Amino acid sequence: MTNIIKFPEIRDRTGYIIEDKEKINGVYVDGLCAAVWDDTVCVGGKGNREITYPVMLSKSDMSEFCIMWLGIFNPEVLKED
Repeated sequence: MTNIIKFPEIRDRTGYIIEDKEKINGVYVDGLCAAVWDDTVCVGGKGNREITYPVMLSKSDMSEFCIMWLGIFNPEVLKED
């Protein structure tokens, strides 16, 4: 069974998920999508107006994951000018 979370229509390869036409609550790139509600982040596949096979984690865990990822695979973006 697929777990599904709905979000507004997506047409481009990259972009933002916007809640109520004001608040950005997620991003997507190609087939990957992440959105946040309160302190919970949902990461999964970018389906047709939905996140498929979501994995749920806290915002702090997602931040730690992203920093580790960038530090290993793209450290240039973390350097200060």
